[in-house]
Amino acid sequence: MKYLSKKQKLYMVRVTYKRTKRKFRHRRKIQNTRRRFCDYVHISAPKIFGLFAKDHRSSVLLFLKQLRQLVRRERCIMIDFSPTEKMYVDGTLLLRAEIERLDRLKNPGVLIRCKHPHNPKAVQVLRQVGVFGILRNESPIKPRDQDVIHWKVATGNDADGRKYEDVLGHYDGNIAHELQQEFFLGITEAMTNSRQHAYIDIREDGLNHNDARDTPWWMFSQFKDERLYVAFVDLGIGIPRTLPVRMEGLWNKLISKFGREPHDHEAIEHAIEDRKSRTQKEYRGKGLPQIVGVINGTNRGDLCIYSNRGCYTINRQDDHKSYGYRDSIYGTLITWSVPISGEVL
Repeated sequence: MKYLSKKQKLYMVRVTYKRTKRKFRHRRKIQNTRRRFCDYVHISAPKIFGLFAKDHRSSVLLFLKQLRQLVRRERCIMIDFSPTEKMYVDGTLLLRAEIERLDRLKNPGVLIRCKHPHNPKAVQVLRQVGVFGILRNESPIKPRDQDVIHWKVATGNDADGRKYEDVLGHYDGNIAHELQQEFFLGITEAMTNSRQHAYIDIREDGLNHNDARDTPWWMFSQFKDERLYVAFVDLGIGIPRTLPVRMEGLWNKLISKFGREPHDHEAIEHAIEDRKSRTQKEYRGKGLPQIVGVINGTNRGDLCIYSNRGCYTINRQDDHKSYGYRDSIYGTLITWSVPISGEVL
């Protein structure tokens, strides 16, 4: 084999570099052309983003299901938010989480863009919570309404106390010290549960994604009408699917009690009651029991836990109820509110 001289080696390096550069430019040109002339598939967003009312919930979950199916087909997708008029915190948080997850998991060739809502308030909300940022859409309308600009957003993959500060540190001095400690413990425990329990199996949403290191959670907070609202969500397997693995004894008791596998809302209710009775002996609750304790302690708090097809609520009259739905959110979403003293400036 003939050895190359120094000059020949330099020549070959230059030729290879130029060829690689030409290929890169050509590939980039094709990608830009595809983006410019992409035949977008349009999907219409629901009028109301909410999870409690059955008709609103069905519309939101059907929309998210169709969106996931489109992403799997590797198409250019245009989300049409123009019909959207009302955005409740639970539906908005689920939307933000699903959009961000799809943006991370989609094929690089898939484009997701959106049309803005006709409703100015809905535009403000989507910009404030970061949906426009994820979809790389700009909006000339800046959040200005008082019930929008106080929304705080945090997301992470682990139990990180600094994330608590991102959404609730703003309210220091307005929350009683004991209540603030309970909030901190409850939220950080929810983060820990998300990492340790929520993602132990594949989420049944059709994307077949399973990565033990990918354990994201999302959180909102807002101060409105002298109340602090907090919402937390993970897109894992949900409480009902976790019970047979993590609380096998309770699961078997429920099967014996009902003579069948419990429905999702029954599983959520009994899981919370069981943990409450057990942790009372340990003098403090953990995770959801911790948050339930905060709500019961204020006597004016509200709590709503969605997990898969179930829902469990506590209202300000200490009335506990559970509800079953036909469709699943494929995860666990918790919203709660408590009164706080003073005003947030």
